[in-house]
Amino acid sequence: MIKIQSRPNHRPLILAIAVFFVSRFFGYSQDPASLNLPIPGADPFLTYKKYVAKPNDRVIARDTYLDQLYGFWLGACIANWTGLITEMDKIGNIGDIKTGPFYTRKDWGKPDQANIWSPGKVSPISSTIDFVFAAPDSIWGADDDTDIEYLYQYLLYVNKTSVLTGPQIRDGWLAHIKSEEENFLWVSNQKAFDLMKAGMVPPETSHPDSNPEFEMIDAQLTTEIFGLFAPARPDMALTMAHLPIQTTARRDAEWISEFYVIMHSLASRIDSSKPRKKNILWMADTARKRLPADSYAAGMYDFVKSRYLANVPWEQTRDDVYQRYQVEQADGYAMTSQKRYCNGCFAAGINFASSLISLFYGEGDLKKTIKIGALAGWDSDNPTATWGGLLGFLLGKKGIEKTFHRTFSDRFHIHRTRIGFPDEGKDTFTEMAQIGVWIIDRVVQEELGGGIDLEKIAGISQTIITISQLAIRAVGASVNSVALFSPQQAGKIALDLFSKPRARKHKVHDPDLLAEARQESVVVNGHAVRFFHWAGDGPRVLLAHGWESNASRWEALVRALQRHGYDIVAPDAPSHGLSGGETFNVALYADALRGINGLFAAPNPDRPFGRRDGCGFSFIQPPGAYAPKPGFACRSF
Repeated sequence: MIKIQSRPNHRPLILAIAVFFVSRFFGYSQDPASLNLPIPGADPFLTYKKYVAKPNDRVIARDTYLDQLYGFWLGACIANWTGLITEMDKIGNIGDIKTGPFYTRKDWGKPDQANIWSPGKVSPISSTIDFVFAAPDSIWGADDDTDIEYLYQYLLYVNKTSVLTGPQIRDGWLAHIKSEEENFLWVSNQKAFDLMKAGMVPPETSHPDSNPEFEMIDAQLTTEIFGLFAPARPDMALTMAHLPIQTTARRDAEWISEFYVIMHSLASRIDSSKPRKKNILWMADTARKRLPADSYAAGMYDFVKSRYLANVPWEQTRDDVYQRYQVEQADGYAMTSQKRYCNGCFAAGINFASSLISLFYGEGDLKKTIKIGALAGWDSDNPTATWGGLLGFLLGKKGIEKTFHRTFSDRFHIHRTRIGFPDEGKDTFTEMAQIGVWIIDRVVQEELGGGIDLEKIAGISQTIITISQLAIRAVGASVNSVALFSPQQAGKIALDLFSKPRARKHKVHDPDLLAEARQESVVVNGHAVRFFHWAGDGPRVLLAHGWESNASRWEALVRALQRHGYDIVAPDAPSHGLSGGETFNVALYADALRGINGLFAAPNPDRPFGRRDGCGFSFIQPPGAYAPKPGFACRSF
């Protein structure tokens, strides 16, 4: 038998000695409440820590959130199946496929017309354009608007994590999606799946060089749920959704997906004293800040909203959207020139514009929003399902039942479209909502610095408890004690201890700060190093933090620089914040900064903010931070 000696782990030793020093000189006692005791309603795979709520914490009742998550799934299914009746019935009259005039409100309750795939045939779901319900004794079938989100929720829970990795996403797709048709994947999603089967791992599966369909998808249909997993914290929601979005989408399709994620996260920050119409507009305008000003997504948002505010009927706005973006190709939306099948009827852009019509004109009314979404045209089930889920969350299960004056089936059949789940794919909205709450428990405790009690998500906190100066002194004393017997061993312990930073999550007083930034990554020694980019028209500034910190330390400075128009980039150093890795040193940091510099210095069609003028950075670092190696062409001030 061959035995391989692993590298000794000195941390238990050093921490044990540190505990001895603290308990010997300062007193120590174990709080029984901090032990992993059975808690009713608790996730059996999460150790709940004692938490004392702070005055500025946002408190959310878990039973209320459970009802809202139930409402999300129920609302999405009602809207999804209603929208499926009219899916691809109306896409315009450009190219080989012509579908005649678009639907109007007068077509609600009237006979369905044929879609582009089945000439002369009406929908098998219903011959009439009307709401689709699953009675209490029946079951809702999964569709591509709900099944990948179900998959991501399942992967988060079984992997006991808040942020999925590329391999976890790939393995989940390969395990739960059929290889053969019909597998309910389309365009970019199908291409990404093919690339996974060939060994590629997200986010490369959406890179334009590998996946030319990266804009040909309503990417939000797979990722909007991440906003609900980080209630009132769109920055964390975007972190959780980053890789899942980049599994299939880039550029405008990615930004549009992030728009939806932000809106779902903001659903927990609405002012309940205001009409739902005003809250919807606030959520949408806040999410709009995420869209780059020169993107066609931003142009679509501004155009549709302006028509709504001008009291133009929704049908006329829809017709104007068709003329402006598919006929005239305004705001850089050049899909028609690409001469794609059905004139890009699957594309993220045109379906985003369509979704905005039902969002604004629906004014927070679930029935009205679903009706407009189903009649608006193009891939009508996807945008409709998105807003059905969001409004269903705001209403909750009880609110949806009150809206429609009836009850619905609680059961959900994921194996209609996917494979490999427990209980032959039969689930319930109640259990799905419970899993969602448990995922949020982990996010709140491990990522947001808050805590949970039996009734509430007690404190989505803006601060994170850090190790005390007392403990730091104890660790120092412990190392010195070892040095009395073995200076060499003490040196090894210190090197190991101080090349492995403790995990520090982002803490910001303004939860919108990181949500407003573009998030990108560079790979250094096999690990992704995350950086944040706040676009501006002025000089570009690189903010590099020091030991055991992260990009959020620059909150005040970022806001100040933004007021003066600076273009700002701030990384999380290797093994810090949201970046990968286990060790940190000068060379790794320099390689990471050089990699980031390379992205901005060279032309890159996937990063429209890239420049051709070399570095273009001013370099700012706090005391004790590591400067780049010679050759990093930036000035420091």
